[in-house]
Amino acid sequence: MQAMSLVVTDSDGEQNEMRMLQDKLGATMKVVLTLSTQLTELKEQMTEQRKRRQRMGFADVQSGASQSLPPSAAGGNHQIYKS
Repeated sequence: MQAMSLVVTDSDGEQNEMRMLQDKLGATMKVVLTLSTQLTELKEQMTEQRKRRQRMGFADVQSGASQSLPPSAAGGNHQIYKS
């Protein structure tokens, strides 16, 4: 009878371990879902920002305003000075 009680005890320990692992897996899945949602939102914001910049750039070219911007703001035009 002693051996049977040991088997039951081992099974209970394994079930507790499985429950703990399932809880950890569930928590990890929630974190992954949250991060995935945040990444999607960030991607949408970046896309909107890129579209806005393109529209502004197009409007600047149409109005001639891009020539009044400093070189770094107008797309990184750099002058090379020779000595």
